[in-house]
Amino acid sequence: MIRVVTVRGFENDNIVPSMLSLEDRLVFLVRKNNQHEEMYFDKLVKYNVLSNEFDEWFFTKPVGVASNHDSGNHFMYYASTEWDHNEVRIEFYNLDCDTFTNTFICSIKLEDKSGSHLGNSNIAHTELYGIDERYCIVALPKMSDDSNASSFSQVFLLDSVEKRLYQIPNMVGNHDLFSRFDQLYIQKCNGESYLYLKTGRFTVSEKRRAYQVRNNQNHFDKSLEGNESIIFLEIKKFISMVKKSVPIGVDSILDSCKSESAFSLMNSNGPIFYCRYNFDHNHTEIIEIASGQIHKKNTVKGVENRVKQSDGNYFLIKEHEEKQVLIDLESEKTIFITSPDERIIAGNSHYVITKKFRTSEIFYYSLLENCSKKIGTGFADFDPFKNEIIIFNE
Repeated sequence: MIRVVTVRGFENDNIVPSMLSLEDRLVFLVRKNNQHEEMYFDKLVKYNVLSNEFDEWFFTKPVGVASNHDSGNHFMYYASTEWDHNEVRIEFYNLDCDTFTNTFICSIKLEDKSGSHLGNSNIAHTELYGIDERYCIVALPKMSDDSNASSFSQVFLLDSVEKRLYQIPNMVGNHDLFSRFDQLYIQKCNGESYLYLKTGRFTVSEKRRAYQVRNNQNHFDKSLEGNESIIFLEIKKFISMVKKSVPIGVDSILDSCKSESAFSLMNSNGPIFYCRYNFDHNHTEIIEIASGQIHKKNTVKGVENRVKQSDGNYFLIKEHEEKQVLIDLESEKTIFITSPDERIIAGNSHYVITKKFRTSEIFYYSLLENCSKKIGTGFADFDPFKNEIIIFNE
C-alpha cells in the first residue's frame, strides 16, 4: 500500500529531499530563491508526518554541499565554503538530524582557479557520502577552469573521531582508479556494512556515442575509453585498508568492462543490482549482487537504461510515440501506457504513479482495481524503501 505524504508551506523554496530515515519524520534541505545565494542551503527541515509539525535547523555558514545518503544513524554530513581570492577553505561538519547536534570535524584549503563563489566554482561538484556517524567519503572535483568531470582530483575518508582526512589510494585493481567512481551505495546486511561502487564517470549514452565513433580518432573522447568496474567490499575492511594506504585489489572487483559495454549501479527496495549495456550485441543484462556474488537475472534486447526494481521484480520503462510504456520483464507484457504529457514516477504490477509535466498533477493508478485518482500537485519524491510518495508545494 502506498502512503501519500503532502508537505505544504514551501511553495517559494527549492526543496532537496534527503534519504535520511527517521521513522515517521522526513528530513529535507531548503534553498531560498535568492539571486546570489541560490546555491546555498538556508536550513534543514524535519517534518513529523503523524503530528504535522516542523522542526527547523538553520545553517549559520554558507553551505552548498551535503550528503544525500542514509547512513542508518540519522547523521548528515555537510561542508561550508569560504573564498579568499583564489583560495577556498572547506569546513566539514556532521549533524545529528535526530537531536540537531552539530559537530565541526576539520577543514582543508585548496587553490581554486575555477571560480570565486559556489555559483561559478567547480567546488559545487564536491560529493559527500555518509557511511555512519563516524565516517564519510569526501570526493573533491578538479579545480581548474578547463577541467572535465571524468574524474575527481582527490577522494578522502573523513574520520569524525580523529578529526582528519585520509586520502583513499587511487589504484583499483590493475586498470582502474577510485577517483573515477560514479555511483556508490552502502548497505547493511547481518549487522555488517558493505560498500558497492561503480567507476566510470559518464552516462550510458555518452559511452555509446563514443563506441559508435571510436574509429574516428578526430572525434573520439579518450576519457570514455577506460574501464568501468563494479566493486564490493566490507566497510570495516575498506576503512582499515585506507588508513594503511592499501589500494583496492582485483579480489574486490566483481565485474568490469571496456569500451564495448557500460554499467549502471542501482539500488531500490530490494537487492543491489546493476545493468550491463552491451553495445556489441545490443542488449542489456540485469545482474543482482548478493553476498558478494553476482547473478544474472534477465536479458533485455536493446540498450535500455530505465530498468526499475520493485519488490524483487524487474520492470522496464520505454518511450514510444511520446508515451511511456511500463513492461513486466518476467512476463514480457505491457502493463501500463501513459498519456503523451505524463511520465512514470514509480510502478509495478499492482500500481503506477505518474506526473503530468504540464500541470504537475500526480496520479495513482491501481492496476488490480482498474481505477485511478489524483493524489496531489507539485514536486514529488518517491521513497521505495518506505513505499511512500512525498508531495511538496501543493
